[in-house]
Amino acid sequence: MGNGYNVDIPALKTYANNLSFYTSEADKFGTLIDQAEVPEKAWGLVGLFAKQTYSEKLKELEDLLGQMKQGVENFSEKISTAAKVYEGMENDTAMSFGGHQTTIDGPK
Repeated sequence: MGNGYNVDIPALKTYANNLSFYTSEADKFGTLIDQAEVPEKAWGLVGLFAKQTYSEKLKELEDLLGQMKQGVENFSEKISTAAKVYEGMENDTAMSFGGHQTTIDGPK
């Protein structure tokens, strides 16, 4: 009926759902970061400076991982929203009666 794009809505929904894999992997990686923290006793007196730098880098990595996780969650929401919009458009059917055309429902 329309000239436009053909969108595979189930594929979009599946893709959005599969993105949660990366969120769970980020959680696993976060656990490993927590385990990578080395107690001060292990560094000794000479290694305290190195320990501070090491801890700062671990914190940076943890923050970056959190940002990446949030980005994946936001992307997943946007893909899900796009699937809903496309599905809504697909459900908004047009009926033709002779030379007349009417739209049932509108975009949601």
